Amino acid sequence: MRKVIRKSFILKIGVIAFFTLIMFFLMFLLINKGRTDPEAIAQTLKYDSFADFIISNIGGIFAAGIIGILIIAIIRTAFFSQRFRGPVYKFRDAIQKIEDGNLDTILDPSKNSEYFSMFEDFNQMIYSIDKRFKTIKKALEYLEKTKDKLSEVTPENEKENSSIQKYKNDLEKYILKIKENLQNMTLLPGERIPRVLVIGGGGREHTICAMACRSRLVDVVYASPGNAGIDQIATIADIDMKPPFDNLIEFVKNENIDLTIVGPEQPLVDGITDIFRKNDLVIFGPSKKGAKIEGSKAYAKHIMEKYGIPTGAYSEFNNFDEACSYLKETTAPYVIKADGLAAGKGVVITSDMNEAVNTLRSFMLEDKFGSAGKKVIIEEYLDGEEASILAFVDQNTIKPLPASQDHKRAYENDEGPNTGGMGAYAPAPVVTPELMEKIQNQILDPMLKAFKKEGIDYRGILYAGLIIKNNELKVIEFNCRFGDPETQAVLPLLKTDLIEIIWNTANNQLDNIKIEHLDKSAICVVLASGGYPGSYEKGKPISGIDTENENIEIFHAGTSKDEEGSFITSGGRVLGVTAVNDTLKKAVKNAYSAISSIEFEGMHFRKDIAKRALKNQSAGEIFPWKLPRKKTR
Repeated sequence: MRKVIRKSFILKIGVIAFFTLIMFFLMFLLINKGRTDPEAIAQTLKYDSFADFIISNIGGIFAAGIIGILIIAIIRTAFFSQRFRGPVYKFRDAIQKIEDGNLDTILDPSKNSEYFSMFEDFNQMIYSIDKRFKTIKKALEYLEKTKDKLSEVTPENEKENSSIQKYKNDLEKYILKIKENLQNMTLLPGERIPRVLVIGGGGREHTICAMACRSRLVDVVYASPGNAGIDQIATIADIDMKPPFDNLIEFVKNENIDLTIVGPEQPLVDGITDIFRKNDLVIFGPSKKGAKIEGSKAYAKHIMEKYGIPTGAYSEFNNFDEACSYLKETTAPYVIKADGLAAGKGVVITSDMNEAVNTLRSFMLEDKFGSAGKKVIIEEYLDGEEASILAFVDQNTIKPLPASQDHKRAYENDEGPNTGGMGAYAPAPVVTPELMEKIQNQILDPMLKAFKKEGIDYRGILYAGLIIKNNELKVIEFNCRFGDPETQAVLPLLKTDLIEIIWNTANNQLDNIKIEHLDKSAICVVLASGGYPGSYEKGKPISGIDTENENIEIFHAGTSKDEEGSFITSGGRVLGVTAVNDTLKKAVKNAYSAISSIEFEGMHFRKDIAKRALKNQSAGEIFPWKLPRKKTR
């Protein structure tokens, strides 16, 4: 590629020199009334020789060269504008005609041939137009949209069908040609991110890997540690993830990884992004100081208090006896949280005083969560409807994704112990456009201000868990990464390329990108191992996960393969069945229909995911199971 660039540069210099001489010669003839004998003209002009004339008039020659270059630039700009903007407008017009039902463009060969005539020029000139990269990408985008629109056309006869099919084949051929050539072009920063590494091995990371594999910006996706589902679409890398991440840094440098995306919270809390940035490596995630908003619930509360972000009242304790005494002064229900990371299980809500005291004992004295439970938060119980907001954040900008609603409790009707999440759906209707504006003003913008004031380098995802009552907001918790399973419901609704958003965020250019979403709904239902969130068995064979339904995607969370290469369970949350459709009702039906064919021993799942959003619908029409009143295993 560098040789090509050098040849192109030398060619340009040669062309400029050639035109400079031509311009000078034309001016020379003009001045000397058409005479062409250099020595005779020089003597007539009272110079000893032609060389003496050149030396004496070097300024004029330089001016002539500049004029020549300007003329070339004007001609070149006009030429390229017509060559490269023209096709973009043509294909945009073609799409509009198809949408309007005017099929003459594609059915009449005399009319559609012009849409292909420019591709040979594209292929011949592709190497000399790196600065036109975005324009060519736009033309490619219109080509692909045209192909998609053709798939929606229903031909009236065999002749129409034949013409449409030929047009689609030609489109496919030229799309492939342009993609091949684009891969060989000199790229501006961020216009392609060929090699991506995703850190993590759950359903959230499977979703991110799937989005990365679909991105036209990406060539290769690595994942570590990954899982059996991720292994089907990405290259699994066995990397030691222990701080200070020396092995990881070595892998990223050796494999020329362009972008690293951190899924789970632990590496972020351990300061992985600080180490990467010291090594001039691009990574998506907040600094260690930023990740503390999840790593310490007490710290998050302090930040919210300091910057006026609405949240529940609380007290923090390092002493078991003092915490128990405080409990007796409060009223049920009691909300007890381990201060540190506890894999989504460090929160207990109970109305039973004995259970509350036993929870404090297990956290603070029996080391249920190790050092993470030595300090606890006892918090005001917040009544209302929950919602989750995932927002992209860099040092200057914060942009939210559609609101989702998680289901933390293990059993239907929000009963049973807290889990990492049993399902989610998006967008959550409880968050109206007016309420989203309030979230932006009262929570997201103040948090961005807090990051700036506190000197926090936050370039990643901010997760805000909210409680909503009477159109008023309070923050339950902040997380420093994509939620799980919210990610499995929210990211499939993205219209904008996820990797492009992440790249811009990691490079403090989030303001440069417009985030667009599909006008659809999505639901993710988690299939869990028997006994989860308590103890459970592993190694159970999984069947029925092969699906050809375009509305269904199955994200692996806790899976591996046995010696025969078959899928088996290896975690508490095993699979996330995600459905996307025009309405939430249709998506729910799709998801539960797909679940009916999946089996593994002990499998359990909630049968009421999104029931709250569909409360005005008949549950019998939507859910294929009767919803139990009592908790079941």
